[in-house]
Amino acid sequence: MLLSDLLQPLVLLVAVVALTPPLGAYMARVMSGERTFLQPVLGPVERAVYRGLRLRPDREQTWKAYARSLLSFSLASIVVLYALQRVQGLLPLTPTASARSTPTSPSTPRSRSSPTPTGRTTWASRP
Repeated sequence: MLLSDLLQPLVLLVAVVALTPPLGAYMARVMSGERTFLQPVLGPVERAVYRGLRLRPDREQTWKAYARSLLSFSLASIVVLYALQRVQGLLPLTPTASARSTPTSPSTPRSRSSPTPTGRTTWASRP
């Protein structure tokens, strides 16, 4: 086993442990509504997004609105991922091997879960 194989998970663990307290404190300030150091930069962007989407951050979302949002986002994600797979060969920096990949090839990742098990091996043909 190489030294890098042992060192890489250790470096990741140290980074996660070192970043957890400051990120946790930042998230606690954001969730409690306190001012943070990123608010002058990201506050106007957030308000512009709220205005563009006609959202009111002071109102709660009903379960029906949440369900519509969830279904809309899921459908949009499927469509965008399918479109990206279709134009993958035309995108810059695409390796030639994956450029020949099509959305229907077995090696292409799926954009949604299949309702049936994918491991349909021939159970009935086993002796």
